[in-house]
Amino acid sequence: MNGMRKRCIYLIISILLSLIAIGKANDFVYGIPQVQTEVIVDGELQEREWFFSAQFPALHRVDNWGESDTGTKLKMQYDSENIYLAFKINRPLGFESPQIVPPDETLNFTEDSIRLVFFDKNGFRQELIGNAASELKKTDGSNSNIQYQTKITNTGWQGEVRIPYNLQLEGELWFNFINEQETPVISYSSL
Repeated sequence: MNGMRKRCIYLIISILLSLIAIGKANDFVYGIPQVQTEVIVDGELQEREWFFSAQFPALHRVDNWGESDTGTKLKMQYDSENIYLAFKINRPLGFESPQIVPPDETLNFTEDSIRLVFFDKNGFRQELIGNAASELKKTDGSNSNIQYQTKITNTGWQGEVRIPYNLQLEGELWFNFINEQETPVISYSSL
């Protein structure tokens, strides 16, 4: 009986440790490379600028976390003064052009956009929403020196972001990238 009790306790402890490990695995940690030259933020994803960048795995659909969004590609790198992000979004066949809503139109919520959320090591939060017309909406307190430029492609749209942030001096940065596709059907995907 004593041996059976030890095995049960061992099994319970193993299950608890597994659950803790699974819970911690939801926060993925990615290393991004440091580069020596700054990216020209023009919406063109030049191979020479992004050659050494980290390519992130496929995004996950928000409504079904088990399903991947292979149509969205995401790259990241940094230099001594900035963090750079590049994205390419391939849209559904027949709906290659993203929906863009003019800034003065406040009643139409069917704009295709991306959302970037950042937290620094002190918990300071920045949130940015960008559309395919290179318009970037920043929440209060967000860094006003962020550069954002997009380009419409024959399969969708792509863009580049430059965020002033000294990664070596200021420390790690948590971020999430969300593709908020409203047309032709609502489809959100996240890192």
